[in-house]
Amino acid sequence: MSLPRQICASPLLLLLLPLAACGPQPQPTRQTTTLSPEAEQAKVHGEAVRAALEPIHAAMPSAGAAVLQPCPALDGKALNSKTLASGVETHDYAMGEGEEVVEGKQVEFNFTGYASANARPVMGSRLKPAKLIINEATRTRDPIANAMADGMLGMKVGGKRKVKVPAAVVEEGAPPGRPAIGDIWMTVEVIGVEDPFIPQPAEAYAAAPVRTEKLDSGVQIYDIVAGEGPTAEDGYQVVAHYIGQLENGTEFDSSHSRAEGLSVTIGAGGVIQGFAEGLKGVRKGMLRKVVIPPEMGYGD
Repeated sequence: MSLPRQICASPLLLLLLPLAACGPQPQPTRQTTTLSPEAEQAKVHGEAVRAALEPIHAAMPSAGAAVLQPCPALDGKALNSKTLASGVETHDYAMGEGEEVVEGKQVEFNFTGYASANARPVMGSRLKPAKLIINEATRTRDPIANAMADGMLGMKVGGKRKVKVPAAVVEEGAPPGRPAIGDIWMTVEVIGVEDPFIPQPAEAYAAAPVRTEKLDSGVQIYDIVAGEGPTAEDGYQVVAHYIGQLENGTEFDSSHSRAEGLSVTIGAGGVIQGFAEGLKGVRKGMLRKVVIPPEMGYGD
């Protein structure tokens, strides 16, 4: 079995889904459950926290989940310790010698977070290193993400550090009734620091295209920037940032809040048909607008 060839790093796409009709559509009958105000608050908070911590691959252990291992393992006495104004503590066990973590950079790192209440792991990188962009958008998503960003500032590639996120930060905005878990202690190892890829805003797709094409399926393609390198064909793996909009300009999805774009193997499914067709022929650095008819998207 051959592996997909990855050639296209972060082409940019604007997906436009025309509205199938102007009037209201009949809605199917469905059974609904009314939540109490407390339960609704807990639900909303849980969804917000999951979205906020997505860039660092944070996840609470669940039944059958792989046990989180300490990564990295930190031994001996800390070389340097300090407490920030926010109450976040940092303790360095290896200083590192590579590029430094500063505001505006994207950090790639391994980490495990432990609850001080029971010493159990509650979050961490599992199958691959986590990535976090140190910027205002990250800081405003969630208090824990903000504390992580503060706690890693000043680290260098190869550095190992313990970061304590205070209980007050952990519990900030927590849903009613959730058991307190105390402070969270993070063991962190920085393995990479680089400039983040900055996706283009929707306005960039309004420029005159250098190439247009209408496929037999009705999908319309407008290449704003041609890109460079080989073109993606069936079997190629593409990593793309995208914005999804309805014809009236309403945004319904975007990858721009994540550190990484969407990974798609051309011809292997996993995305709506119109999106899959719109990815064929993309090149590294390309800026492409794809207009998808309803029958190639989400239907009427």
